[in-house]
Amino acid sequence: MKTIIINNNSKHIKELASLFSDVVILDKKNLTQDFDINGYDLLILSGGSNVPTVLRHPEEYTFEIELVRKNSIPILGICLGTEIICEAYGGKLQELSEKHRGSIKLKIEDIKLKLQLGKDELEVVEGHQIGVKTLPENFVSCALSEHGIEILKHKDKLIVGFQFHPEISDNKKLLDWAFETLKITNQSSVLFFEG
Repeated sequence: MKTIIINNNSKHIKELASLFSDVVILDKKNLTQDFDINGYDLLILSGGSNVPTVLRHPEEYTFEIELVRKNSIPILGICLGTEIICEAYGGKLQELSEKHRGSIKLKIEDIKLKLQLGKDELEVVEGHQIGVKTLPENFVSCALSEHGIEILKHKDKLIVGFQFHPEISDNKKLLDWAFETLKITNQSSVLFFEG
């Protein structure tokens, strides 16, 4: 399985890449309108550090938004990547009252995820100030925190978004659920294209 990660200046890109085999990392600045997604089996949109928000600057993410809209392979969004998915499908984002950093408890809503975890709460690591206010059409919430929607997925398409950082949350069962939901399998070996 070949995975492409669009790196939105994530501080955790190496941790994220280590979760997948046959990985190509493409920095956002090198993404062009005519980028060919053919040949890849999974698209990951990373989180971002010290970058413009999707809420106030959607034009900064035009190529990624288009890629999400026209793409038919599975998509996994992490933090900023989830906000890009939300924007692409017409959801509403909001600025939270303060930046949230560190551990937070999630209340799990998705039945399969509850079964996979064996519980209905989970602690994860987040770092963001933008949240999902309104789900896009045909998306469902899979987990909530006191800050709002933390996990979302499309009802029919293979799209999952985490508003936190599963790559540093150290919860294998959560990632197993995401991979199963996206119908992907895992191996190991990383190739960097940082440009």
